[in-house]
Amino acid sequence: MRALLVALALTLAWAAEAPAAARLAAVEWAGNARLPAGVLADSTGWRAGRSLDGAAWTALAEGVARAYAAIGNLAATVAGVSLSDTAGAVRARVTVDEGAQHRFGDIEILGARSLPAEEARRLLDAPAGEPFAGRRLERGIGRLLERYDELGRPFTQVRLRRVTLRGEWVDAQLDVVESDSAVVENVVVDGPHRTAAGTLRRALRGIEGAPYRSELAAAGRSRLLDLGVFASVGEPRFQLTAAGRGELRYPVVEAGGSSFDGIVGYQGQDNSLSGLARLALANIAGTARQADAFWQGRGAGRSEFRFRYREPFLVGTRVTAGLGFTHELEDTLYTRTEYGLEAGLPLGEGAALGLGVEGGRVVASFGPVARTTWQGTRISLRRRSRGWLDGAPFMDLFGYSAVLVTSQRFTRETLPDGSGRRGRLLTLTLDAAAERRLGERRFVTLGLEGRYRDGDRAALPVYDLFPLGGAASLRGYREDEFRAARYLLLRADHGWGRAGSRVYLFLDQAVFYRAPEAALSTGEAATRYRAGYGFGASLPSGLGRVGLEFAWGRGDGPLDAKLHLRLRSRF
Repeated sequence: MRALLVALALTLAWAAEAPAAARLAAVEWAGNARLPAGVLADSTGWRAGRSLDGAAWTALAEGVARAYAAIGNLAATVAGVSLSDTAGAVRARVTVDEGAQHRFGDIEILGARSLPAEEARRLLDAPAGEPFAGRRLERGIGRLLERYDELGRPFTQVRLRRVTLRGEWVDAQLDVVESDSAVVENVVVDGPHRTAAGTLRRALRGIEGAPYRSELAAAGRSRLLDLGVFASVGEPRFQLTAAGRGELRYPVVEAGGSSFDGIVGYQGQDNSLSGLARLALANIAGTARQADAFWQGRGAGRSEFRFRYREPFLVGTRVTAGLGFTHELEDTLYTRTEYGLEAGLPLGEGAALGLGVEGGRVVASFGPVARTTWQGTRISLRRRSRGWLDGAPFMDLFGYSAVLVTSQRFTRETLPDGSGRRGRLLTLTLDAAAERRLGERRFVTLGLEGRYRDGDRAALPVYDLFPLGGAASLRGYREDEFRAARYLLLRADHGWGRAGSRVYLFLDQAVFYRAPEAALSTGEAATRYRAGYGFGASLPSGLGRVGLEFAWGRGDGPLDAKLHLRLRSRF
């Protein structure tokens, strides 16, 4: 403290000699063997552009003392400052006296009745003779508090009563004020929501009636997020309501609820219409159950229907269960049916691991294969950031979502002559999206979609190829205009808007590969690049959010735009 006061007095004297309202053009540090110049600049604020007022000199003395105290040099001071003014540019040379490095001496812990003395010292991790560091002592006190939290004493305090310098040794005395254990008498979910009380009790089972621990409260927060019905769940707050009893509260913001999406597309080249519809039921009857139905019509007898269902509690556990069904009709070429079951295991906030089985069949009208059946397994990994909302007009400053799925199918093909053969398919898919706000009115949205499929045959049949193109895929091209064994698609939007309204420009780029001589196809092997571009707008209305996009692809003229009209309604 004495060294700090001396340094402060000297710097105030130097300040009187400095030009009024002078600003630093450069700062040079000397004598700083143990700390880089960047650390001292951050701690003191002394860098180019700093005004040399009285606060600057105070910040210099305090910042140097603080920076060196963090590494154990408690007697460090500012030894001198020289200023030079050349053509109006003020340059400063700051010389520091680092002093001797101090070491931990006798650290006494008083009042820790619930912890053995050896365990308390081990958690504090401040053995005598080690170089003193304030941050090390702070981390040790934090570990002591965490241990008391685990013991069910969440309001325990650790106070630094006395610090004594004994030459190069630092002696300290810590007072531990242990709190009584507190039982969670009641759990409250704050915020308007439609989730049933019974569903919340199942999600938070084991917390009410148990001694409060921050680890247990954090686990409850993760369980609420795993339900998939809340856009965000705030940090839990525990408040004492009586001696030894308290209330645990979780602030929540409910997600948008169920929704209906409809898209109608018009392709100017062939004057045709296509469309898709999706009905997503979220939090059915307040039970956190979810269902999703999807239909897409591509004209000329081509359609696809998908259904997904999710059960949040499998046999009363935190494991989720899901089932899916897909039926696709491709004109007179083939009919494909798929089904699958999956169990989801939570991996912490916003993350989940899925393990599933699947099967299906394809019946072809003509070609080298009359019928194909398969069974297989799949593994999925899902991750989303806090506050991510599917289709939200604006999220937090930055939000993302990613789903990675790998599966292996064992196929059995029946040829037209009645003979059969067996095979295997390996599939890998990636769906990721991110949005970042650039100020209050601008945003950038990125979507990355990857597909890979390979088998033990030289060519994949057309029904095993991934479709590419359309309003929900590569914009600027007809629905499912391309078929590929593997592809990578990047969708980028840059726009402006707020309060649910936005206008934007977009650019989609795809690289895809198609194997030669695919069954039911005459396509040749090729790796191709396609880009689509255009602009769009999304506006609120009485029916929901209405969006309109104009998209062009390769070789399109101004009048060949694909129009995509979208309606999203939440209820």
